[in-house]
Amino acid sequence: MIKVLLLRNVSPTNYGGIKKHCIELSSLFKDDMDISFLPIKDLPQKKIPIIGKTFFVFSALYKYLKQTEFDIVHIHGFATLDVVQSFLIDHWLKKKIVYSPHYHPFKYLQRPFWGRLYFYGCLRFLLRFASAIVTITDNDTAFFLKYHKRVYKIPHQFESSREVYRMPDTKQGNMILFVGRNDNNKGIFYLYTLDSKYEIHLVTKGGVKRKDFIVHNNISSGELSALYERAALVVIPSRYEAFSYVALEAFAHGTPVVMSDRVMIADYLKDCKGYNTFKFGDIKDFLQAVEKTIGQSVDMDKILPQFEKVKIKASYKNVYERVINK
Repeated sequence: MIKVLLLRNVSPTNYGGIKKHCIELSSLFKDDMDISFLPIKDLPQKKIPIIGKTFFVFSALYKYLKQTEFDIVHIHGFATLDVVQSFLIDHWLKKKIVYSPHYHPFKYLQRPFWGRLYFYGCLRFLLRFASAIVTITDNDTAFFLKYHKRVYKIPHQFESSREVYRMPDTKQGNMILFVGRNDNNKGIFYLYTLDSKYEIHLVTKGGVKRKDFIVHNNISSGELSALYERAALVVIPSRYEAFSYVALEAFAHGTPVVMSDRVMIADYLKDCKGYNTFKFGDIKDFLQAVEKTIGQSVDMDKILPQFEKVKIKASYKNVYERVINK
């Protein structure tokens, strides 16, 4: 049985797309592979003064990986120090490496200069230690093929039926839903431009600038599902998203989506109904997309099958077996 360690970056929060992806990847192979998580909370960490970046204590990470007998270490993350640490230690210990960068183009990062310096000055040279790179979008596939021969594009898994959803009777015609962090990277400022005729719900943390917004904190998965079910539209106005579980959750509840042109799940949505994009930075385009999309039907017979776990599992199994047999 192949033994795989999923090694994700140190996260400032206890949630997010990378963690969700790792959990689902682990569940895919629970019966025929031994897949484990690095116990991040159990390893000591340090924070660099001034810049505030967190990383693993090098010796602790080295000791943990040396004492374990994994066939493959699957590293997740991009512009973080712990990714560099992981590459170096795994190479020294002669571990086979699969790398999922969850890549964000430099121009969309908050600090593009530092992102470029990190990649071209460091990470680019470490990629040769990877046996395979797994990407999500056409954009990052093309980028990493410049630096590595074995790049595989695999979307994230999503659990759902293949039924074509119709707008349920519970839909509230003027309700708009936002799910994400309360920061500019998630484009929350776009919500403040929406007309008061909409009932706007946010699943987020922290304060908001409009008193008419309805904010949901620390809700259960069932409560979140009920919000998706009631919403007439979900908005994802992010600066950049390599994928978007929020979009898939919305589609699975028959809810259309407006997303920025930097939400790359659109690679998988060509010729599908139930979504529209707007040019990031163009408020007028955003508002027009909302008016055009709210209440649309969702073409799930074309969308969901691409993310079925049988297909995703076969793709990852192919990558892992190629790495082991290399």
